[in-house]
Amino acid sequence: MYNQVIHNAGLFIIVTSIENFEVLPLIMNKSDIFVNVCFQCMVFSMIEGETLTGTITDCNPLGLNINLKFFKSIFVDANYLPSGSKYEHNGRRWIWIKKIGIDEYFFSMNANEEVRFKILETKFNRHKNLKTDKPLEPIISYATFKQELLVSFTISNGVSEEVNKHVAIRDSLILVSTLDGSLHAVGQRSGLVKWSISDVPILQMSPIGNLSEEAKHLLLPDPKDGSLYLFNGIGNEKKQKTLEKLPFTISELVSASPCRSSDGMIYASKKIDEWIVVDIATGKKVDIISVDSPMCAAQPGAEHLPNSIDSKHYNPHELLYLFKSEYQISVFKPDSREKLSNFTFIDYSPSIVSTISQNSYEFLHLTSSTNGKLATIEIGGGKNTFLWSQQFQSPIVSMYKMSDNSNFPVISRVPFLTLGGFINITNVQHKSLFPSVYIGELAQSKSLYALSALVDFNQIRKDSDYLIEGPTEDNHDLMDNLPCTVITIIQKN
Repeated sequence: MYNQVIHNAGLFIIVTSIENFEVLPLIMNKSDIFVNVCFQCMVFSMIEGETLTGTITDCNPLGLNINLKFFKSIFVDANYLPSGSKYEHNGRRWIWIKKIGIDEYFFSMNANEEVRFKILETKFNRHKNLKTDKPLEPIISYATFKQELLVSFTISNGVSEEVNKHVAIRDSLILVSTLDGSLHAVGQRSGLVKWSISDVPILQMSPIGNLSEEAKHLLLPDPKDGSLYLFNGIGNEKKQKTLEKLPFTISELVSASPCRSSDGMIYASKKIDEWIVVDIATGKKVDIISVDSPMCAAQPGAEHLPNSIDSKHYNPHELLYLFKSEYQISVFKPDSREKLSNFTFIDYSPSIVSTISQNSYEFLHLTSSTNGKLATIEIGGGKNTFLWSQQFQSPIVSMYKMSDNSNFPVISRVPFLTLGGFINITNVQHKSLFPSVYIGELAQSKSLYALSALVDFNQIRKDSDYLIEGPTEDNHDLMDNLPCTVITIIQKN
């Protein structure tokens, strides 16, 4: 009997090897051969508590197959995978997210990767025992496996858990701020939206229709960095339109206010600062702290935020303090004192927020100038790997990575590229992209704003007239095939 399972023993294997042989001389035209044979009896048994390593040969919606180099294939049913596991059809892999404290860890199991698992229980099918005159003593009982780890999990009667969190990929949260004022917490590697917060729009501007024809030299703010552009084009019968970037930003203008420009225009402004306290787990606003906050939160009238929760019930690592600055600027004509324009700009990244450079960042975030599309590519390790894409309701104006220092969670601004028009992101790093400015229109006020973007000159539309809205959501490109020029596009957002 060879290679059979013996009940309550394991896989019984007999290995034979010929060590030497001897041929006797011919006697009456016959010869005998004496052969020395070595018999090795091995019993392969998975010991409870033992950790084994195998290679995933296949992932499918039913589960996955593992090769141990001894057993050709071990099938793991999907019901035995970690709780919350989901099969990703595009990547043909199993993924799940586990929260440990305030951190979230992203796990994945892909074909050709090694996994380590722990044996909690073994069962062998009942077979008829080997019939021998006397029991065979196994010469060796062993199993040798590599111990390198990629992904770790434990399988036991449908209950699964990670056995080594240190080999997991930590899925940090990134905060995505959009033009409509929403703030989304997204998994950096998974792309899953954990929660969203709605607030007032990042830009609030006076309608163009309120301006007289001779006064339509507009200040266009860039919600990404607070830059200002002077646009001379509305109401201009000439085909020539000019767009000039001013040498100061919104925050610098507010700091210098009240002031007058070289053309005599009068500027008046103010700045309002406040802290927004957010529950990291749910995204719920716990409190708002500003100069108008009461001296003692326990006193009557301290409920300055509806349904406010006392923050002292939280662990400091469970709360995120977001610093919000609101800049309000008004521009007046010197002779008639007519208000030419009035706009409000909101920024979540004052000077206290650090910035991560692209050279030290392992991801490349690509956004669209015309809508809220976001794509993320991993660029570490000498290769580019597309991770995920997400669609938001409004263009993206800023992104932050959330991390936890020794005292409390903090955010850092992360880089991203805003692309105008159609660009194939599979080779975006090998294209020559040029800086441009996209002119957009706010839906409510019909006023204009500027958004710095990168374009491929081979894809630019050079129309001189205003364009209507681009293609619908039926377009499945990661960055929609929408026209984008320096000045002449007006796209409603």
